[in-house]
Amino acid sequence: MSQDNHSDHFVVPVKFYYGTFITLLIMTVVTVVVAKFAIFDFGPQLNILIAMLIATFKATLVILFFMGVKWDSPVIKVCIAGSLLFFSIFIFFTVADVETRGDIYEIEANVVNIKSPVRPMTDGDVHSGHGGSSDH
Repeated sequence: MSQDNHSDHFVVPVKFYYGTFITLLIMTVVTVVVAKFAIFDFGPQLNILIAMLIATFKATLVILFFMGVKWDSPVIKVCIAGSLLFFSIFIFFTVADVETRGDIYEIEANVVNIKSPVRPMTDGDVHSGHGGSSDH
């Protein structure tokens, strides 16, 4: 005789999958509208913040419903929360480091300069590298 040990496993109803999928599609359209079109001109910093908040909401939906964590054991929830906490700490310190590079040494501020324009290389750039002359 076979014994059924699957009595404590929760089967996610299909309506949760459909609802989550439709919500993800809608939030993707909202993200594109906020990022690409100037319907609401919040400024670049606020647009990035809004896009990140939408992405966080979408990731939460995927974790809760597609991965089934909403119905999983509390141990799994603690593991996921701890992982997200440490990931947030790492991101915070990385951003803090990049944003404060020029506070001690002025030359470090120009190493990571996102606002610098990209220009094509010329022949003079190729031969004016580090190390002096090319006839070693």
